[in-house]
Amino acid sequence: MKRTFILFLGVGWCGTTSVYYTLQKNLQYVHGGFRKEHHHLKLYYDHISNPLAKKFYTEINYNLFVMISQKLLSGHYDEDPVLSKFSESQLFSFLGVNTSLENYLNYYLTLDKYCEDKYLAVGDFSNTNSDLEQKEMEEINCLLRDYFDVKVLCIFRDPIRRLWSKKCAFSLSNTNSMFVHDIKKCGKQVIPPSFTFKPIVDVVRNVPCFDYTEKVSIAYDVFGKENVCYLIMEDFFKEQSNNSEVNKLEKFLNIQIPLDKIHPCCFVPDLGINSPRISNLPDQWSSDHEKLPPEIYQELRNREDYVRYYSKFENFHGSLPADWGHPIDYGY
Repeated sequence: MKRTFILFLGVGWCGTTSVYYTLQKNLQYVHGGFRKEHHHLKLYYDHISNPLAKKFYTEINYNLFVMISQKLLSGHYDEDPVLSKFSESQLFSFLGVNTSLENYLNYYLTLDKYCEDKYLAVGDFSNTNSDLEQKEMEEINCLLRDYFDVKVLCIFRDPIRRLWSKKCAFSLSNTNSMFVHDIKKCGKQVIPPSFTFKPIVDVVRNVPCFDYTEKVSIAYDVFGKENVCYLIMEDFFKEQSNNSEVNKLEKFLNIQIPLDKIHPCCFVPDLGINSPRISNLPDQWSSDHEKLPPEIYQELRNREDYVRYYSKFENFHGSLPADWGHPIDYGY
């Protein structure tokens, strides 16, 4: 019987880390390997056109390989019955600088073998997978389907608030940002084009809306609708019994998800810059370091591309999620 492979198609700043902790740490359903996000496919397909950006991600990966390798050799992973079985050479073939689909497959086949009966699934939770094009999804599906039962998972958040969090995270003025910390580790000369010195307001005014509907529709075509599940972030993390989004994920993965096993998410409820500082979620609470003015939200909401995408998702989903499409009064 094939083990389930979860191919996560993002999207970043939608509580993806909380989903990962729910499935890996709390439920021990999936093992994601040595780290949640390795960006292996992103690097392989070279969607980062700027050479400095590619260098940035490659150096981060290499630095992580060095760090993880040191931990592996020092016995840091001895209590993990899966990771402790890896050798340094196996680790380097995946987290080293040379990315390939062969290395990608071999890493997960090795992870699959070492999981034995301890986990029902393995998975790639890299948010940069959301950049994959249809032909690339098709290639990945062909690569994996002979060995795994491939399941595609996504989670979506109100598009405007998601964009605001992302651009706050990729701002050099945000000294708490994990990305700024990564830049300092790799050298300040390595700066991806997404980082900016411009005011966040000026940046978001010029960024197009991310089309959730198109991404899911492509995944349906490639993997089959029955093998694709998308969640609405604001609804999934609400503390309520008989949560329809939780029920949807339970049915999709054929598992039980007790409400007390769902990991908290700093974005739900959305408190803006006052989001809780949950210790293992700095990627979430370090993002919104600037206030989102209601007038800027409404300006974007009235923009032609956002009107079109909100309407498109409403038609696709059957309704617009209750927390989408209107400003939040943060009480500032």
